[in-house]
Amino acid sequence: MQVIADCYLAGVSTRRVDKLVKQLGLDGISKSQVSELAKSLDEVVEGRRNRPLDAGSYTYLWWLR
Repeated sequence: MQVIADCYLAGVSTRRVDKLVKQLGLDGISKSQVSELAKSLDEVVEGRRNRPLDAGSYTYLWWLR
């Protein structure tokens, strides 16, 4: 799942994702399976984007040049 998620986030086509999955020794993955996984990832991302920021402390890095 992580490989597919990384590919999706990198904008890899479903055909290439299928080829990669097969190279990993799996049976392959259909376009609809990639779409369903992408939809679940979209829901996770949307939840993170819309979370309240006053719910706790957040670690951050400030870089000055």
